[in-house]
Order: sequence, then structure tokens, then C-alpha cells
Amino acid sequence: MKRKFAILFVFLLGFNIAPVCSGEQPLFKNPAAGKPESWVYRTSEKHRDWLVMRDTSKYIKDKDGRSLMVVLSEPEHRRFSTTMIMESDNMKTISVTVTGETEIVQEARYAGSMASIQYRGFKKREQKKIWVTAVTYDQRTLFWLLRGYPFQHPREIEIDLIMPLGNRCSVKVRYLGTEGITVPAGKFKAHKLEMEPNAILPVFSEKLKTYFWFSTERIPRFLKYAYPAQGVVAELVK
Repeated sequence: MKRKFAILFVFLLGFNIAPVCSGEQPLFKNPAAGKPESWVYRTSEKHRDWLVMRDTSKYIKDKDGRSLMVVLSEPEHRRFSTTMIMESDNMKTISVTVTGETEIVQEARYAGSMASIQYRGFKKREQKKIWVTAVTYDQRTLFWLLRGYPFQHPREIEIDLIMPLGNRCSVKVRYLGTEGITVPAGKFKAHKLEMEPNAILPVFSEKLKTYFWFSTERIPRFLKYAYPAQGVVAELVK
């Protein structure tokens, strides 16, 4: 189960690249800013041993009066949890904290142009600091972040992802149009996004492509995620 959770969303590890240029306008905009939400999805590798997850969001004010979105993600057995804190409007990552019996990473904190990644190694706890840019996001926030893609004015977007162990991966996000899909939560008309890493060789980029589906409602809902090369899938339950 730990391996399954770790492989979820893994596009490219061990790939360190230079930061990309920042944009003048936020790339993503929270479609439900200020509105608490909760949804359940299930994930599996090759459709074996489904792991049911629940994500719940709420909004708080920090000491400076800034509005923050706090997302708690945990499986039904609750042996571990992930708390993600983001800016409420543009969903820029502030911190990701993992507790319980789960992946190696314990905490990632983002401030200005620096990120501090703390994790438990095989024999000791380790920490690394890496440079980040205005277009850097934490990979574990993608189900929430990509809801803020500009579906009404689609364009290719390049962002910098920080992976759980602190590796950085530059990826391109493309809009592939709409299609009808069926998930346990029902039938939906969905926006489809493709994410492709900027690998050295095109053949690697092709194998590492992942796909995301979001409902075409005014406030898009996460519907499905697929990583075909690894047979990993996640889909909305309710």
C-alpha cells in the first residue's frame, strides 16, 4: 500500500533542472475560493487493491490576515494524513506535511525563492534546500491546483513541480478538449488535460505522460487521473 501511494502521480524522479521564468499573471485561479469542500476518490495500480481517499478543504487567516486554503487528505483507514496549505486565490504551495505510516517525506515548506524539504532517510532524518520560482508548485497538490486551469481560454502552460524527495521536474500542461467519461460518482462531461515532463529524450516524455479529467461545471470537480505507463488510476467516488 505504501508503494502504491508513493507511485501515485510520479512522473519523473531524480531529474534536476533549472528554474523556469515566472509569469506576470497567476497561472491558476481557485474556482471555489472561500468555499469549503469535501470529496472522496479511489486510487489503484493496475486496478488492484483500491485505496479510498478523502480530501477536505477549509479556509483560515494567517497572522497577517492572508486567506489560506488548508486541504487534509487521508485514506479511510487514517493511518497517515497529508496536510497541504496553499494561498487561497492562486493555490501557490506554502507547505505540505505528511504524518503517520506513509511515504518518506515529512514536510516541505515554501517561502519566497526557497523550499525546505525535510524527510526521513533510511537511517536518519535529512533536509535539503532548493531554489523555487513563481511557477513552482508541489506535486501533491495537483488534484486541487489543476482545477484552476483556464479552461475557457486554454493554452499550454509550463510549470515547475517539486517532487516528494525534493527533485524538481519541469512539465507542460496541455488542454485536449472535452469528452464524456464514467467514474464511480457517475457520468460526466469532462475537460481533459495532458501533463508531459520535459525529459532529455522524447521517448521518455511520451512514457511519462499523465492525464487529468475535471468536470465542465462552473466550479470544476476532480474526476479522474491516469498514468498509463504504470497502470495507475484515481477516480472520483463521491
